[in-house]
Amino acid sequence: MSKFLKESQEILKINTIKANKAKIALSFLSTTVPLIAGHLLNQLIPFIVATLLGHFLFLSDSPKALPLRLRDLSLHGLVYMICLFTGILLHNHIIEFVILFCIGVYILAISINISKEVEMSVLLCLINLILGFYSSFLSVEMLGQILIYNSISFIYILSVVTLLHFLKAEDINKNKTHDFQKFSSTRKEFHLYGVAFSFVTLLSFIFIESGISERPYWIIITLLVILKPELRISFHRMIQRTLGTILGVIITSIFLHFIHDMRFYLCFIGLSCLLLPSSLVKNYWLGTTVITMLVVTLLSLPTLGKGAEHLSFIRLTATLWGVAFALLGSYVYQFLKKLN
Repeated sequence: MSKFLKESQEILKINTIKANKAKIALSFLSTTVPLIAGHLLNQLIPFIVATLLGHFLFLSDSPKALPLRLRDLSLHGLVYMICLFTGILLHNHIIEFVILFCIGVYILAISINISKEVEMSVLLCLINLILGFYSSFLSVEMLGQILIYNSISFIYILSVVTLLHFLKAEDINKNKTHDFQKFSSTRKEFHLYGVAFSFVTLLSFIFIESGISERPYWIIITLLVILKPELRISFHRMIQRTLGTILGVIITSIFLHFIHDMRFYLCFIGLSCLLLPSSLVKNYWLGTTVITMLVVTLLSLPTLGKGAEHLSFIRLTATLWGVAFALLGSYVYQFLKKLN
């Protein structure tokens, strides 16, 4: 019983770490401003895509010397757009897409022992790839429009990063080493982990293609973000992801059911962006709660007042399926380790 309580406390523990003010500002400005522009210009859907790019660049950003920072963000932005466009171009080519995606999952599994920065970059590439493939509102005909708005958003974010740098809004720790996340596994075990990860991802695609879920990419994304080589870490993240999603779904669905004012949700998204950096460093379940509120609200904007709250429950269902596949993947990996 005491072990159960100890594990529960560790899962739910909220750290006292505070997010950097510049990180909070970047989260708010990179996500909220493009969305407001899309609302004012009556171009909501392409600007939602640009907003997601801003969110991904915020997640990819890390404090360092300005030239290196701008170089890395430029490379990230370019690669994320290429992955998004590749997913769109592979519409109706499911076999080619699944093969490419499973190769990417294997690379993600190998990169997990390099650094958090590399792991995050590969993860966001895969998320853009699957968003491009499964998003029903994106098509080949929209590529030019998406490219223009994403480029504008990209230039804007680089300008914000540069401004925050010269305002000296954050300290740069040149000797920073905390982004390395080593696991106690051998090189061979990481290849086995990659095989197990890719295998379970393939099973997830087979499950998805049976027509079981709306917005099926949420199942795969959940699997990608919580499956880790260490069984205990994966189990903790499964519980935290489920708890955070449930809380985020409850909060968001109440608002979506009773309030249908676009201005309210622009403010709500802005508040979520302000809370996101702090929630991510305090605990994964708290970060998941805010991300669920942000993503569900953002994707519900085009259908406000038309049953948009049902998207919250789709998110919850997809998360539960993703957790189930992650649990399966953890045991497949443990089984392969025992065989070797």
